[in-house]
Amino acid sequence: MKRPTQPVWYSLLAVLVTAVLVAAASIVVAVQLAEQNAREAEHKWCAIVVTLDDAYSSRPASTPLGRDIAAKMAQLRKDLGC
Repeated sequence: MKRPTQPVWYSLLAVLVTAVLVAAASIVVAVQLAEQNAREAEHKWCAIVVTLDDAYSSRPASTPLGRDIAAKMAQLRKDLGC
């Protein structure tokens, strides 16, 4: 039987490096997909947030609570990018 031309540790190192690279790529893809799903979920709220914000901004609130809700609705609209 002919002896291998490279040491065994070299082959093991190559397998280990390959496994680490595949794991890292999998993590990157998983994180990107999670961020995309989160953006899509947030975007689904835009219709209701825009409607409520327009309702509060068309008729200024007369109570402190109404003004607080209007300000927070406007901030939510801005945060969601609607």
